[in-house]
Amino acid sequence: TYILLVSLFLFILYSKSRAKQSSGKASEEKFRTAKYHNAVIFLLFLFFFCYVGAEVAYGSYIYTYAINREIDPNKAAGLNSLFWGVFAAVRGLAICFATCLYPGTMLLLSVIGCTLSTLILVLFNESLFLLWAGTAVYGASMATTFPSGFSWVQQYTTIGGKSASLFVVGAALGEMAIPVSVGYLQGMFPTVPVLLYTALASSTMTAVLFPVMYKLATAQQDQARYNRVESDDRR
Repeated sequence: TYILLVSLFLFILYSKSRAKQSSGKASEEKFRTAKYHNAVIFLLFLFFFCYVGAEVAYGSYIYTYAINREIDPNKAAGLNSLFWGVFAAVRGLAICFATCLYPGTMLLLSVIGCTLSTLILVLFNESLFLLWAGTAVYGASMATTFPSGFSWVQQYTTIGGKSASLFVVGAALGEMAIPVSVGYLQGMFPTVPVLLYTALASSTMTAVLFPVMYKLATAQQDQARYNRVESDDRR
């Protein structure tokens, strides 16, 4: 709950930082609705479900995972602190990043970072150095995903109270379901890196969802652009 509240707070600051840039288009885009609005909202619901669930699961079980690997308890605690420390630092810096990067760019970088870092964590799970490095990159990559997702979708469709609440519900369900599943499976298969596989699966899911969401969100603009080109050709 705390993470979600902080995310929403930073999202508000994030949006305000771009107010001047978009002020000229504010009235025009106030009631913009994407052609596949409902589909985009549903896919973003799934996106936040996977993202927040993986975030909470990794932060909750990385210490347990490290202990199961017979890593010193102090180092295991340091690994957990590294994840949340980098996460918090980059999320704070996201306000500065917002002045020079578009939400879509930040979201794309986050998705790529999460996917690559979790892939490395799974493929080289025996390497202690890569466990630390991958954890740091994973935490940094996840930091801007939630606020960037909100800002990005607002560029293409109007987000009302119901849509915003659906995103929060998806995040809350992921926060409850995925960590519980990881804990249960890790208890059943203590020698299997369930946490890392879950992180990779969630990252892969978001990497698949993002281009699909982008295609659906921009479908109306692509159609309008095609119609203009076709009209010019006829002249």
